[in-house]
Amino acid sequence: MIQRNQGEIDLYWKEVLLAGKKGNRKLMLSIINEIHKVFTKSIKVSIIVPVYNVEKYLSECLESITNQEFIDFEVIVVNDGTEDNSAEIAKEFAKSCPSFIRVIDKENGGLGSARKVGFENSKGKYISYVDSDDYIDREMIKDLYNCCKKGNDIAICGISAFDDLTGEIIWEHKKPNNIDFNNIRDVIKNSTLVIPPGACNKLFERSLINKAPWGSGFYEDLQAVPTFFSYAQKISYVKKSLYYYRINRRGSIMQTSRDDIRCLAFIEGWKNLLKYANPKYKKEIIYALYVHIISIILEFPHFTEEFMRFFYGNKKSFENNEYIKESISKKEIENLFETKMIPDVVMKNEISKLEAEMEILSHQHKNSFDSEIAKLKNENIDLHKELEIFKNEKDKLEMRKNYIESSFSWKLTRPLRKIRKLVNKIFE
Repeated sequence: MIQRNQGEIDLYWKEVLLAGKKGNRKLMLSIINEIHKVFTKSIKVSIIVPVYNVEKYLSECLESITNQEFIDFEVIVVNDGTEDNSAEIAKEFAKSCPSFIRVIDKENGGLGSARKVGFENSKGKYISYVDSDDYIDREMIKDLYNCCKKGNDIAICGISAFDDLTGEIIWEHKKPNNIDFNNIRDVIKNSTLVIPPGACNKLFERSLINKAPWGSGFYEDLQAVPTFFSYAQKISYVKKSLYYYRINRRGSIMQTSRDDIRCLAFIEGWKNLLKYANPKYKKEIIYALYVHIISIILEFPHFTEEFMRFFYGNKKSFENNEYIKESISKKEIENLFETKMIPDVVMKNEISKLEAEMEILSHQHKNSFDSEIAKLKNENIDLHKELEIFKNEKDKLEMRKNYIESSFSWKLTRPLRKIRKLVNKIFE
């Protein structure tokens, strides 16, 4: 095997950056492919990218992956029966970078089934998932892998959420200061809410992925990721936002309306989390479920009755949980055991929704008002310009009139003009 020479790799990357600046993507990908072909020692990380109807975003996603500073990885793009041009885009990337990108075609079965197929075809000791409408920082895989090399089973990085229309960063999720990541129990307690249970900003040791299946519907990560946490020996958090998450994308599952029937899939996720999570941490999982139920009732109050049915079905487990008792007594969390709390939660949510809508309407009216003022100002400026032109023309005519009236020919023909006026008057 050819010995890896970092200086030589750096020279290759300089050529990659030069080709990128010139807009020669074909050459850029060709050089990246050569870097992987010559210098990759072994597949340490498998990056799985499920694809379904994302032709507008897929190139940006795959380019961010191909440009990683870390090179000992493979990319498995799973075409989940996409109906647009996404599969062709993915296959063009695989054609340009055959040394480390593969495309697998399958019938449409949803995100969970696509991730499963990708995992079954992967080779890496560590597994990363990237959603095909997002993109990643070029240091993400390197930093997460280096973190796992230190003995961590799961490495997590921060997330920057950006608006699809404006590109503006809307919010960032960074390492929570109130969680002790050296304490697995503390991590699991917070694994459904404070630590977002999404898969995409994490690197998992391979054996963990077999501990739970991905969900089959809305929000597939909920039952799997906290379960992976419960079987990990050590978890760490990289203090950087390295994953870029796209929001407000039309057609995204995260744009689901509050009364979408798919929201009931949360109940399936809760059931499966109880089923698959490590029984060693059952108390922590019960607490994590409790706070998630509260969050979902607040977010999707339309299905409060169904969510509470699940809660009452597991009421004893929640009632006997020490963490829940303590947090309720400290008023850190809502008390779901008080039935009067449910309409109160719904009412609070409706009030906050109305306040948000009023703020949006106020903002819209202000924008409309500001727009009308700007329009009137522009019209006023235009009128001033026209008036100035009119004044200039009037001044020119006045000067011409004065010039004519003071001329010799004007004075000479004055009697003739008087006679003409007299004749015109007689014959009227």
